[in-house]
Amino acid sequence: MLVGAIADMGVPEGELVERKAGGLSSFRAFMNKVRTDSFTGYMQSSLALEGHDSSGILLFEEGKPVLAIYSFRPSGNDTVEIVYRGERALEFVCSDSLNNGSAVELRRIEDPKQTEGMVKGRGPTKEFAKALDRFYQTRVATTQEKGGKEKREKLAPESVDNLSEHILDFHRRTALEKATTKKKELVIDVELVEGSSYLVEESNRDYSHSVFAMLVQKGMPGIAITRSNPKVLRGSMEGGNAKILWLTDHEAKEDETVTPSLEKIMVVIEEFLAKAEESAILLDDLQYLISSNNFEGAVRFIRSLVDKVSEQHAIFLLSVDPNSLSNQERSIVERELNVLVSR
Repeated sequence: MLVGAIADMGVPEGELVERKAGGLSSFRAFMNKVRTDSFTGYMQSSLALEGHDSSGILLFEEGKPVLAIYSFRPSGNDTVEIVYRGERALEFVCSDSLNNGSAVELRRIEDPKQTEGMVKGRGPTKEFAKALDRFYQTRVATTQEKGGKEKREKLAPESVDNLSEHILDFHRRTALEKATTKKKELVIDVELVEGSSYLVEESNRDYSHSVFAMLVQKGMPGIAITRSNPKVLRGSMEGGNAKILWLTDHEAKEDETVTPSLEKIMVVIEEFLAKAEESAILLDDLQYLISSNNFEGAVRFIRSLVDKVSEQHAIFLLSVDPNSLSNQERSIVERELNVLVSR
């Protein structure tokens, strides 16, 4: 079962080819099928370990890996979700698939158009294919005995346990960093100017949240559209007038939400600007918008919003993890906005 941000992405259900318990033999069988059948579709992993939930997808086009996304939610904490993309996500999806406690599915997609929005601008690269091959050779490949006879290596249970524990430790450290709100002096690379838009490059959302809170507490009306639980952002603010919407496909009982539809988000922001021309705008997850739409559409949306902000006395903050973008994508986005780098 997909959880969190991946569930919100609207991953196509596809045709179920096979469902297995995780393990070395299951992973090897799936990879062999992907390669020999020039498979188009995805492998999905789901794992509950020590109360934590994780799930991920590894998407293939004609047998080549083109996209990996992985979500981890720590036990007992519904305000923190760690989402990985790229090679790190590939490593975690494959690692979970080796765990006997995981559920692994292979789903075929007949119509490539179903995944166009997910992979547009993120086609197969040699590096991504190499990452999968490197994992396969390290963890599950066969070795040659004398005489040319193949010998299948067995991955010892303790090796899988050690791998899972290593990943859990990595998640715990990252989750602790995300969950811990520390007040610190802000170092802003450029003076914030009304009518300007800023790309906040950060590994988490703390810096953009702090800048937004600073503007609101100085008296600016603010609107924040956030992938974090709104409680996280409210907890970093002391006073001020801010409208906070949760960016999600799911309805919430206590918080106002907005879906990752670029058209709907634009309407919400335009309505707010019509009432408060001098305001602070925060959109804290560019990579989620790209995943839910596509890169080209997200760039058109950004350009349009930047133009609207420039005509008024607003300040627009757009948060992104720079490691989630390719070098070309990052360059394109950076040309549209002023860049702030978290310290």
